[in-house]
Amino acid sequence: MSAEAVEAAEAPFSRRTLFWGIFASLFAAAGFFLLSTYAPDFRVGTYGGASALSKSGIGFAGLARLLSLTGNAPILVRDLEELESDALLIVTIPPEADVAALARIVEARRDRATLFVLPKWLTSPLPAHQGWEMSFGRLPPETVDALLKQIASLGLASARSTPARSPSPARR
Repeated sequence: MSAEAVEAAEAPFSRRTLFWGIFASLFAAAGFFLLSTYAPDFRVGTYGGASALSKSGIGFAGLARLLSLTGNAPILVRDLEELESDALLIVTIPPEADVAALARIVEARRDRATLFVLPKWLTSPLPAHQGWEMSFGRLPPETVDALLKQIASLGLASARSTPARSPSPARR
């Protein structure tokens, strides 16, 4: 046998082919681990419940999209430090709302426009489909009334406000 035939029999792939195969494998593994780590960030809009990210029947993704289209892009707030904006804040309240957390929001937004959205439906996440909700009907009026009383007891207005009068055009 010639030397070339012996070398071909010992190494069925060239060094260049092996290099590119190993490089592609390492690149694919790095991509897999990177996407696995940041996968929740790529699932925006698949949340269930009453939030601005939810496209479920009780979600407010449509309202957030409408505000974006009108030029008032919503800012999603997750920390009390971010509540200092003078923009309208829409707070969606779950049925199991923490009164202490609501009190902190009210205190931080004392003299700013804030809209509290009370829950209407009793739902539970559907385990088979992420972002889907299973409805059990409307919340009992007593539950909604209790939430409303908790919010009202926090004293939303710090002082009595008087409507500002706009200057009227001079009459002829």
